[in-house]
Amino acid sequence: MTRATVRSRCQRLDLKPLDDAVLKGALKKSLPDADDGDRAALAHLAEGSLGLALRLADEDGLALARSAEALLEARQPDIKAMLALAERVARAQDGLQHFGEFLAQALSRRIRSRAAAGEGNESAVVLWERVEALYARAAGIYMEPRQTVLSSTIAIAAAKRRGAI
Repeated sequence: MTRATVRSRCQRLDLKPLDDAVLKGALKKSLPDADDGDRAALAHLAEGSLGLALRLADEDGLALARSAEALLEARQPDIKAMLALAERVARAQDGLQHFGEFLAQALSRRIRSRAAAGEGNESAVVLWERVEALYARAAGIYMEPRQTVLSSTIAIAAAKRRGAI
């Protein structure tokens, strides 16, 4: 059979992200022991995907996402905390991929927020591109996760000193 033949016998089903209330309700049912704040954070991170929210809950994704946010909020990188984070990312299943995605999303939200306030900054966009590329390259060639986390932390700290983010 050709692709066209197979395609003609299939029905396309476009699924849209779940609305926030529906997703939070499903998470309450699926994760009854989680507190409301954790479920709300999972819903925010999953952007309408119940499957992703449940995977994040199982794979320590919420803790990694919160660590990505904390990394951007910190005035100065705490070396001890940075090394502990790098170790946690290295140990987690798909930790490097998830942490890289969370960090890029957090940077993107911060850039959009600052742009909406009239504080757009080209060097912040360059940092976001650099972080995205760093994690993609690390995943593609199986680089050491600890070094990738440390490199991104150093780049973020330098951008903060320049006032980029």
